[in-house]
Amino acid sequence: MSFIDYFKLKASWGQLGNDLVSPFQYLSSYALSTGYVLGGDRMYAAGLAQSGATNPNITWEVANVYNVGFESLFLNNKFSLNADFFYQRRNNILVKRNASVPQFTGIQLPDENFGIVDNKGFELVLGYNDRAGDFSYSLNANLAFARNKIVEFDEPAAAVAWQRLTGQPQGTALLYKAAGIFRDQDEISKMPHVPGAIPGDIIIEDFDKDGEITSNDRVPFPKTVNPEITYGFNFNLRYKNWGLNGLIQGAGNSMRRIYLPLQGFAGNYFQY
Repeated sequence: MSFIDYFKLKASWGQLGNDLVSPFQYLSSYALSTGYVLGGDRMYAAGLAQSGATNPNITWEVANVYNVGFESLFLNNKFSLNADFFYQRRNNILVKRNASVPQFTGIQLPDENFGIVDNKGFELVLGYNDRAGDFSYSLNANLAFARNKIVEFDEPAAAVAWQRLTGQPQGTALLYKAAGIFRDQDEISKMPHVPGAIPGDIIIEDFDKDGEITSNDRVPFPKTVNPEITYGFNFNLRYKNWGLNGLIQGAGNSMRRIYLPLQGFAGNYFQY
């Protein structure tokens, strides 16, 4: 293929560790606590109490990262196209078990290495450059996608199967699903609704079809505060000793709630 000037395949594997948690959890720790009154003279004495359970087997989180991709130049080096695809599995994530101990013990459970999260995605970069006399220019566009999924985090039992967060992205929230707007009172009377619903209110979907709107009707929302898509475009124009650069960038497939003030402290409204 004569139009290809340069092409390189690449692949890599790496392993990273993370120990960004409370230190010394493998040791028994004690802290000053409420004291005691001892003896006939009722003298107060300060005391020590164990502040946390130990985990002698605690170790680092481990992330295995796999990358494949290519770099290319074609049509007399005017066009460039680079692509990278990645997969990351984080094992031994330090999280606390879904369990509790009696409050009278005053002990908190230690972190344990059992969480697992997968991440995968890709990045594409397309570029073009050319020259005409004293004028030269270059254009570049990029697009990236990344999505994570919880594989294991000792999730507590969910009230209904569709509310399990295992298998969902980190930060997934359980929310009610909107199915339209109530137009009149007659429509409200015919459909499941929350107490006090009036025309103009949002219709909440009765997901479990039991004729009532309850907490069991909440479902995992498909977007989190972390954007899954990022993109950008930049240009560079030059004429002799003059230059002009520009950059446009953005992010998508995420949810962010913004508080906008109205007349000082009089109120605010939400924007998604």
